[in-house]
Amino acid sequence: MTLTGQQEEESSLDDVGVMDFRNKLRRCVELNKKGTDQPVVSEGEKEAEETRLFSTYYHQWKGEDNCYNTGTYRIIPKFYHKLPSEDEILLQKVREEARALFLQRRSRDLLGNEELQHLWFLLDKHHTPPVIADEQMINYTDFLKVSTEAGTKCKSFFTATVFAKLYQKEPHGRISIMQFFNYVMRKVWLHQTRIGLSLYDVTGLGYLKEIDLENYILELIPTLPRNSQIQTWISGGHSIPPDRIYISFLSFFHIYLRIHERYLSHSLTRSLSCSFSLSHSLSLSVCLSRSPSLSLCLSRSLSLSLCLSRSPSLSLCLSRSPSLSLSVCLAHHLSLSLSVSLTISLSLCLSRSPSLSLSVCLLTISLSLCLSGSPSLSLSVSLTISLSLCLSRSPSLSLSRSPSCFILLSFYLNVLERSFYSFYVCTAVRKFFFFLDPMRTGKIKILDILACSFLDDLLELRDEELSREMQESNWFSAPSALRVYGQYLNLDRDHNGMLSKEELARYGTGTLTDVFLDRVFQECLTYDGEMDYKTYLDFVLALENRKEPQALQYLFRILDVEQKGFLNVFSLNYFYRAIQEQMRRHNQDPISFEDVKDEIFDMVKPKDPLKITLQDLIYSGKGDTVLSILIDLNDFWTYENREYIVLDAAAATSDADEAEI
Repeated sequence: MTLTGQQEEESSLDDVGVMDFRNKLRRCVELNKKGTDQPVVSEGEKEAEETRLFSTYYHQWKGEDNCYNTGTYRIIPKFYHKLPSEDEILLQKVREEARALFLQRRSRDLLGNEELQHLWFLLDKHHTPPVIADEQMINYTDFLKVSTEAGTKCKSFFTATVFAKLYQKEPHGRISIMQFFNYVMRKVWLHQTRIGLSLYDVTGLGYLKEIDLENYILELIPTLPRNSQIQTWISGGHSIPPDRIYISFLSFFHIYLRIHERYLSHSLTRSLSCSFSLSHSLSLSVCLSRSPSLSLCLSRSLSLSLCLSRSPSLSLCLSRSPSLSLSVCLAHHLSLSLSVSLTISLSLCLSRSPSLSLSVCLLTISLSLCLSGSPSLSLSVSLTISLSLCLSRSPSLSLSRSPSCFILLSFYLNVLERSFYSFYVCTAVRKFFFFLDPMRTGKIKILDILACSFLDDLLELRDEELSREMQESNWFSAPSALRVYGQYLNLDRDHNGMLSKEELARYGTGTLTDVFLDRVFQECLTYDGEMDYKTYLDFVLALENRKEPQALQYLFRILDVEQKGFLNVFSLNYFYRAIQEQMRRHNQDPISFEDVKDEIFDMVKPKDPLKITLQDLIYSGKGDTVLSILIDLNDFWTYENREYIVLDAAAATSDADEAEI
């Protein structure tokens, strides 16, 4: 094609484009002329039309045409609401604010103290005579009268269902006012607690993760009496023997030192120095320094702590068994000499500056001597003989107290316990997750927490008059947590914060079989073959609560070597051989496996005569006995000699009765 032909083609295309543009202009003018003859549309009609079109296009885009046409959206609710992702910060904030407002509204709907008092006044006013055994009763007619006067918040409690629940076949058709009021109080408490737990539910799905429950208990600690066992005795109740208090204090101080042991070392220096000594018999701690120093000595028999310093110094000497505890502090500046013992306690403080000499003896003799050239304090505390001597050229104070004064010890506990908070929280939270999360999902339903008794046990510690026996049996009490963590530290010989198999073998009576311990470290979470504190807590909870289904499940998983979901003859023989080896080691004749096997199957009575499942152990009620005789020699010996033990106990009881007569 020539150049002239190309130009002609281009000019023809331009003519077509111009004609097309002219046609469009003519069409637009015609439309405008027609529009002038139509009625004018108002702004409201335009907005309504826009809304209609928007709704139509929006539902088409969401794919909801069918449900809106059929009307099923009015019947079938939406079961799933997608949670906002981490990137959707605005949606997360809106969700948190909405949940907070919802919980506030639910909290306002609960009965307050004044409303509960008013409810009790109305129940007392409308009680139905006659009064039987000083217990006021109310029938259904008066029950409805109280409902009309109590207010709208109480309507949910005044129903026929509640009345029927509390009715105990009373001849006059009445219920106890006290039982009804306790029912209302319990319901209010449950709702309050659920709202309080829901505040820690970050996702708002009704679950608490481990970190959420830890935060809840950590903020709950200030409302619980701290070290109530010691505080009860300090307040003058004297319900606890002094030696028990001393041992509790020493144990707590020992644990604190174990926690911070990496900061302590034997030293002789011109700067800050610390001398630390811990022994089962003779313990000697000497600290020489020209700067602030600390001499600390802990012993179970004879204990001597000596601190020489030209700067502020502290000499602390604690002795646990009947012994002599001597603490000597020589300083040119501020000094403190503290000596604590069960029998003889001697504290000597020589200083040219303000000084304190404190001697605490729990049983016999306490001697405190303070020589100072400046203001000084000499304090001696003992149950029997107490001598306090203070010589000073400046104002001084000499105190001698008998039988006892543990104010300073309480002060030390309040200071030291902060470092124990994390271990206490871990101990408390572990029980919730061990029993309420057996599948190890990492979360617990709030409803399950409310339904179990653990929260009641925890909040029971608010009672300052709780007996010592109740505290020791309560897993959530400070003495119980201290006992568990103290055992963990005692087992940790290399002080690395973890337990090896050899260290765990010393648990309890030290009679757990090696085969069982091997399986524990195979099935449980370990770090380089060693067990941490959380795993140890699961282990302790399982062994201390062997009758519970969760503990049986824990131990069953360990004994199920083949992971078949049942125990057969091979599994029983695998673990019982270790019991036989321990019996030979102790020069005892081992019992044949066939006899033990037959006895186990007779106790459990499984559905399948050749297999024992977890359900069989639970339903038999003998699961704890079966598992115990397979993993612990001491438990096996106790079971095997149970008849002789019962006879010995009966004989001892009869001898005691005869002695009283």
